[in-house]
Amino acid sequence: MSIRNKNGIWYYEFMAEGKRYSGTCLDKTGAPTGNERVAQAYERAKREELGSVRANKSLKALVENYREELTGSRAIPLREAYERSLGKPRKRIPGVARQALKAAHWQNFLAYMEDVYPEVTHLAAVSRHHAENFVANLSLYGKYTPRKPGKRREAHPLSGATITDHITTITEVFSLLADDAGLVGNPFANIPKPSLQTETRQPFTLEELKTIKENLDDFTRPLFTIAIATALREGDICTLKWSEIDLTNLVIRRGKMRKTQVGVDIPIMPPLAVYLEELLEKRTDSGEYAQYVLPLHAEMYLHNRSGVSYRIKTFLEEKCHIVTLSKPAGRDRAVSVKDLHSCRHTFCYYAGLYGIPMNIVQGIVGHMTPEMTKLYSNHASLEAKREKMQLLPDFLNLADGTNPHTIGNCSQDPEIHDLLKQLPHQYAEEIKQILEIMIKSGPRTVIELRRQLTG
Repeated sequence: MSIRNKNGIWYYEFMAEGKRYSGTCLDKTGAPTGNERVAQAYERAKREELGSVRANKSLKALVENYREELTGSRAIPLREAYERSLGKPRKRIPGVARQALKAAHWQNFLAYMEDVYPEVTHLAAVSRHHAENFVANLSLYGKYTPRKPGKRREAHPLSGATITDHITTITEVFSLLADDAGLVGNPFANIPKPSLQTETRQPFTLEELKTIKENLDDFTRPLFTIAIATALREGDICTLKWSEIDLTNLVIRRGKMRKTQVGVDIPIMPPLAVYLEELLEKRTDSGEYAQYVLPLHAEMYLHNRSGVSYRIKTFLEEKCHIVTLSKPAGRDRAVSVKDLHSCRHTFCYYAGLYGIPMNIVQGIVGHMTPEMTKLYSNHASLEAKREKMQLLPDFLNLADGTNPHTIGNCSQDPEIHDLLKQLPHQYAEEIKQILEIMIKSGPRTVIELRRQLTG
């Protein structure tokens, strides 16, 4: 017998898994009991309680079994989790395109769970085991598609960056809903992320830039003209508005870059200023897209952004014979290495060659995290950017006959130097001095002079 009476009070004592348990038997009021039946019932209840606790071999398991009682939370279905996470406060609100991508990542995870683990229907039921298997599936087979009966799945691994993006999205959903769902831990926390070694876009060579210039058409000319002079991304070029162009002070003030949501101020160099003036003269105030610098490109990008990329890719491959794709080792899909985005890399590459400080480049192209970009931008004033950008050559010779090197120091340009050698010495020296004065007087002088010369 595991209960005993001492001085009219019943006590229990029993062994369980090599451990002794003992204490006073209590009645419903919590007072020591002298009733044998009440003592026996209390002893049985203690044994059952002990067995239940042992069944919960971890804190997580305990919370799983007593979730509602302990946390006051409710089970959140996997199908509802992503939408509910959108209502939670966060540091940065993702743009429309980014939200669509995040939703696709969650739908991929949901499809995997519903097909492979159909018994797991709620957020709290997802374990570390499920998370690791899902990430392994991404690494081996890529985006999840249900396997057809009797057919083996083919390997289509995703890039390290895409897998990391999936993990980040799903981890965020679990974190945002942790309190609502009464989660003890995040199953995706600290999941090893793959290496981000990928094929990056490459800068155009000077020969490629020459070929591009010779083959530009009405569609590609404005894109490459703005890209090579500003390092803006495709989306920012297509959606650039006239309200962001200040031709008086020669600066582009982009309030928010579409990708990073960070604002940048980019000096407008003389060749680009001339080109923008030409576009402004042709501008019409009517139409849904009249606010954009490139209305036709804006319309296409906002309704079918892949159409813009496709036309650029076709232009580079068919007209310029530039290889745009490369197949990374271990991947079965080729990735883009030469496209409009390469103009950003070209800009940065030649900025390095010309000795422009990194903080100046950072302030212009908006690289790195928003915090770091802001830090560098604060140290790079608009005039400092303009001064340093004067060193860059006019890669595409956009200034209609102006030699690439005339922006920085016209006397060092090979063609002007040869021309000056052919003139009588006294005239050559005078012309050289005039040119130097013209350049030093500022970019507006160059633009105005061009207007006068061209009528």
